[in-house]
Amino acid sequence: MKSGHSGIEIRCQSIARFGCAIFLLEFCGCAHLATVKTKPAQPLRTLASESSPESARSHLTSAEREAPLAALGDDLLAAKMSYNRLIERPDDSSARKIYDFAVARTVQNIERASLRPWLRPTNVITREGDYILRCPKPVDSAHDPSRYDLIPTDTLNIGGTFFQNPSTRNGVGAPLVAVERGENPQFRQHYALRRVYASVTAVIKFAGRRAELEFIDPLTIDQVTLSQHAFPLAADFTASLAMLVARERPDRIGFAATLRPEAYADRGRLCQLQQFDQTRTPVIFVHGLQDTPVGWVPMINSLRDDPWIRKHYQFWVFSYPSGYPYPYSAILLRRDLDGITRAFHSRKKIVLVGHSMGGMISRLMVTDAKDRIWQSFLARPQQRLR
Repeated sequence: MKSGHSGIEIRCQSIARFGCAIFLLEFCGCAHLATVKTKPAQPLRTLASESSPESARSHLTSAEREAPLAALGDDLLAAKMSYNRLIERPDDSSARKIYDFAVARTVQNIERASLRPWLRPTNVITREGDYILRCPKPVDSAHDPSRYDLIPTDTLNIGGTFFQNPSTRNGVGAPLVAVERGENPQFRQHYALRRVYASVTAVIKFAGRRAELEFIDPLTIDQVTLSQHAFPLAADFTASLAMLVARERPDRIGFAATLRPEAYADRGRLCQLQQFDQTRTPVIFVHGLQDTPVGWVPMINSLRDDPWIRKHYQFWVFSYPSGYPYPYSAILLRRDLDGITRAFHSRKKIVLVGHSMGGMISRLMVTDAKDRIWQSFLARPQQRLR
């Protein structure tokens, strides 16, 4: 009896240590994969030329103003002045920095003032006269800027173990993160994220007293034309991924979905991480046991940093509760693969990238056992069954 009790005690201690390890893994080990903190935009101290009027200098502190409309006027004027200098001197890096900064602050103050230039032209009062600010009308509801919070990336501090090496592109424009304000009720039908976190770049083009604000997808377009001059389009491909991971914390369900897969059945689905492009090869990442698609974030971030890969490939992830038997998870993936074939008729062949159990699931997508399994376990051919 004594030895039996001792054995029970040892087993109980082991279970307790195991439970503690699980707790630490779930709530501590993954706590800093991504961190996103807001900060004031770092004000610029110089202008493109010494002859710039004082009205443009005032835009450098406009972010600190309480009146967003006054700040908007100063920032739009500064964008106009630096825009003119860029047209005269396309290689002027100082003018480019001021332009990018002024565009970012313009977007901020449009948000602060609750303006909607994509719905109707807006009159903006500046110290050098009025400007008409407008924006192309959205082509569909998914591209309506009203649905998103538009956050300049120069107001974000990105950190965490998965985001040590940011993927960015220097150029003209203000990189933003577009965060959908509500969940898309049709996210499953569109194989999309529940809530969109997208990289966007804002530019403003001027013609006389007209200013046109454009929001551009930097994963699709890598150059922008300002008054017949082509410039590289600025981009930040990392900030949107970091904000997605930091806010939604999808990594937290990995171990829980292994223990209780039925409780996370709705997580089994295929999802695109960017707007679908029929000219680019879809690459689908399939995670392994006790993991989630978040495990692929460092690789996706690194791949997006390569211009050639970015131009020729688009990235998807397959999420599934890894506590399921993997042939069943393979059925879920096959179902969604058939679904995207129907939803996206014109697309290139798919590349599957699987890790661990995800590799076994991917292998089943290209393995055909024909009727050999049936013959091994059942004596009667399928054709003779009623």
